[in-house]
Parts: sequence; structure tokens; C-alpha cells
Amino acid sequence: MQNKIVLITGANAGLGKETALALAKQGAHIVMLCRNVQKAEAAREQIIRESRNSDVDIIACDLADLNAVKRAAAEFRQKYPRLDVLVNNAGFMVLDKQSTPNGFESTFAVNYLAHVLLTLLLLDSLKAAAPSRVINLSSRVHRMAKLDLNDLMMKNTPYKGFVAYGNSKLAMILFTYHLAKQLEGSGVTVNAVDPGMVDTEFGDKVGIPAWMRIFTAILRPWVKQPPEGALTSIMLASDPALVNVSGSFWTKQKQAKSSRMTYDTALQVQLHAKALSLLKPWLG
Repeated sequence: MQNKIVLITGANAGLGKETALALAKQGAHIVMLCRNVQKAEAAREQIIRESRNSDVDIIACDLADLNAVKRAAAEFRQKYPRLDVLVNNAGFMVLDKQSTPNGFESTFAVNYLAHVLLTLLLLDSLKAAAPSRVINLSSRVHRMAKLDLNDLMMKNTPYKGFVAYGNSKLAMILFTYHLAKQLEGSGVTVNAVDPGMVDTEFGDKVGIPAWMRIFTAILRPWVKQPPEGALTSIMLASDPALVNVSGSFWTKQKQAKSSRMTYDTALQVQLHAKALSLLKPWLG
């Protein structure tokens, strides 16, 4: 990873920070794309201190605002000649429905639309670095998704936070498989990761109810800590043996099967077309 340029979304905490730290230790130039600049600065100092690698930068970006995503992509292209690894790591969920400044359902917008937009805007940078890699964080929760192509923003569906989260994570796997096919022969690989159940700050941000906190506390002995949860992402970003592996789903550092729906090629194409239509104002 020496001198490889790695962009990681949500790199100021949890899995993102552990991935950034591990790759920095391997000599990569880390670019942290984060909403909270103060937390990012603190994480950056820690990563530099523990990795002894000063090549750690921050690009401020609130993924909930697609205008900010477009600005961040432009800033990256201006500052860096290529992109060797893109880790679409940041995750978001709310229990009560919210809308982004662009008018989209927030969980789907942050977890899926923002990362699709970022990836597409940085494709030239990825191709310039080929062989290069895209790693999309998903979740086993994608198996409980109820994705409706005609109601992606859940306007006509009773809102359930975990279903919305599952929809966004299913969409990221569909995007992974579709983009991998589109990029065959380009030298850019695309893979999806289920990190498993990890003890991060995610639940605190969501504001999970008291009963779920009790349930989580009971499960804590079996829940991974962030360094372990990040191992699959780190491997996909850095293992030389995986340079040509693309269009696959990984968990526990091994290839695995995602849900049956994710292999529906028609659904992959249709969802991507929907995404391009929604993202058209920012792709021009």
C-alpha cells in the first residue's frame, strides 16, 4: 500500500477509522471524507500518531447533501492525481423518517445515493490508478429489505428505520454487482462487504430505544470490536492476491452469498437507471 491514495468515507470513527489506521500503517496516503471536521481532526491526529504516517488528509463533506458530495469530489480531483482505493464506508440510519436538503429519504440518500454519486464522479480518478479498487460497505440487514423501485423514498410505505436501512444496503450490493460488470477490463474492481455485528457509535447516533440497548448489551460478548470488524475491508483494500477479484460479496474475510434478490440482473439495471435519473442534477 506504499503511497497508494485511499479515500474513506466516515473515516473519523468506528470501522472507517480502523480501516484508515490499518492502511496508514501500510504506508497508504489516507484521505478522510467526514462530516464532523472536529472529530475528523482528532481521528487524524490519532491515526498519524499510531501509524507514524503523516500522509493523512481530511475533506469535509456531509453525505446528506449531494451538493456537498459533488464539491468534495471536485476537491479530491483537484488535489490528487489518482485514486487507488475508494472505501464507501459511512453508514446512517434513523428510526423516524427524515428528509435530506435535496428532498430524499435520508437513510437511502446517505447510504446509497451519496456513495453512488461519489463513486461515479471519481471513476476517472480510479481508472487513472488502475489496478484500483472500490469497496462498498453493506450489511446482513440487506436480507430484510423491501425495496420498491417505484417508491424508493418510502413515500407510500409505512416507515420503518431498519427496513429503510436494509433497502439502502441491498441497493449498495446491487450497485456493486452492476458497476463491476460495467468496469470489466478497466482495471477497477468493485466488491461489497458485510462487516458483521460491530460495537461502534452507530447505535448511539440512531437513538435506539431502551429495549434494544438491553438486547445489545446481552449480545455484547459476541459482538465484534471495530478492529476486527474492519478486517475484511482492510483485506479487500490491500491484499495483492485480490487485485483481479470483482463483483463479489465478502464477510469474515471470505467470499459469501448475498441474498437471492441481489443477483437479479434486471433489478441491478433498473435500480441503476433510477439512481442516474435521481442524480442527474449532480452528474452534469
